[in-house]
Amino acid sequence: MFVGEDGLPHCNPWRKSLTELYEITNARAIIETKFKRGSYLILTSEVFLRLDENGHVKFISVVKNNNQPVQMTENQQFQVGFVDGQNFYVYDQNSDDLTIMGEEDGFSFLSPISITIINNIAIVLDRLTGKWAISEPNQMLTFPPLDGEQRISSALGQPKTLSTVNDHLYIFGSTGIEKWIPSSGNSPYLFPFAKDNSFRVDFGAISVNGSDQGFSEIYFLSSNLIPMALSGGGVQPIGGTGLAKVFSITDDHVTASVTRENVVADASGVFMLTDDDAYATSKKREFQSKRLVDYKGTETYRMLLNSVEVKIIQGYKQSSIVEPQHLRLSISKDSEQWLNPVPMPMGNTGERNAVTIWRTNLVSHEFTLNIQYQGTYRLTIEKLTAIIK
Repeated sequence: MFVGEDGLPHCNPWRKSLTELYEITNARAIIETKFKRGSYLILTSEVFLRLDENGHVKFISVVKNNNQPVQMTENQQFQVGFVDGQNFYVYDQNSDDLTIMGEEDGFSFLSPISITIINNIAIVLDRLTGKWAISEPNQMLTFPPLDGEQRISSALGQPKTLSTVNDHLYIFGSTGIEKWIPSSGNSPYLFPFAKDNSFRVDFGAISVNGSDQGFSEIYFLSSNLIPMALSGGGVQPIGGTGLAKVFSITDDHVTASVTRENVVADASGVFMLTDDDAYATSKKREFQSKRLVDYKGTETYRMLLNSVEVKIIQGYKQSSIVEPQHLRLSISKDSEQWLNPVPMPMGNTGERNAVTIWRTNLVSHEFTLNIQYQGTYRLTIEKLTAIIK
């Protein structure tokens, strides 16, 4: 189950909102719990609810909405903690009590923005102080005073979010990432994490909920506006420039989510869920370059457009409809009139590094390039290169 852009809870694999069955609107966060027979805990703009497998909704409590991102997690004692930028709530499912954590519980943060669990310890990150605190193991209602807090490095900039993978804790700031490793000692007087000072990343996460955990990787949208994957082997980009252009016009409310459903990329490079019948929709995708003017070639007074190369990225699952896969290149020598388009076969589905090449051999004082595709295949243009001699 997940929260859609419409603020409604949706259930995989239906991909339909539950409003036809349940009156749940303005959902802010959802978590699946294994408590008893299993259910979903849903935080809306006004209330905290439980939705069981039979579709029965139980009211738990009123929770004030402060219009900030929400994160939720659960420990092995079925204590569910969630933070909303102002408060840290703990819902103990065994006692059915919802607690707003405060100083009497050893918790003093006034702007908790992120929460995660590693080795049965709850960890909460604070936005204003740049500190993070740890709970007692399997006891989210108790936080050790003083010695249970650490402050992030100033190199991380503004605190953003927490995440874990392979039993390692990663703390994301706006300009960097810290890696902490659980210590091997069992002394209750020692802090249970040690910082890995050899780990260095010079960019952070763009938003509080702009990351999610996969099987062995953390996927996040970096502050450089490029989707990244973090693993034991380091940090690698997983998206092209199309994504960066789209996210460059968004605000801080960017959310990442890992799904097992069908994922494809649209023309701008944004990966999304689609229904199977959506693959049959034919769309036009088009890219046009800027004017290339007065470019001097390697020979005197010669400006030869030798070739044009296009690197594409295609979605993993494509249409089952058999059709020619061609890109069409049109060239203008004056940005007004266009030469006839020339089709060229492009790479097959899944060939992320496929390059389509046109041998043009045209001479002109200026060029403008136009690339088109009409069909049902999902793709985006990552790079266009004009070879001018």
